[in-house]
Amino acid sequence: MSESAHRQSCVRVNALVDQGIASLVEALSNFPCLCTLSSCEGGAFVTFRFERPLREQALLLCWLSRQIVGLGDLTAEWGGRDSLMFTLRCHPASIISLCSKVESVLTDFHSLLCDSPGRESGSSQDSMNHPLKPEYHDQPASPFADRMLRAVQE
Repeated sequence: MSESAHRQSCVRVNALVDQGIASLVEALSNFPCLCTLSSCEGGAFVTFRFERPLREQALLLCWLSRQIVGLGDLTAEWGGRDSLMFTLRCHPASIISLCSKVESVLTDFHSLLCDSPGRESGSSQDSMNHPLKPEYHDQPASPFADRMLRAVQE
């Protein structure tokens, strides 16, 4: 980060989105450090960033891709400055099912990162309430995340 850059954090923002994709945008927006960028009901997609270290972004890509098989597709492209830009796509008729799946697996994913060995212990609910604790936000991915990333690469 350059000296002139300001430290940023994710905040909830009210935005106009297509009604048919709103539930999926909201499900993604409920996840700490995940910022939705654009969406379309007709194309049934949401683009977003996951404002975490690159290793954890790659872990999210692998984890979520495996969880939504048959419901949608998740792709990522280089977004610059050590970040990926994700696009989650599905058939318009699958939006509600995909939304339910995303809600459950993102909670599981967050719990794995925050409550993994080597991290501060606590309930997943406590972790969800404090996603940007300085001791968590400034650390690289945990040894558990490293093992998980290797496992999904096999």
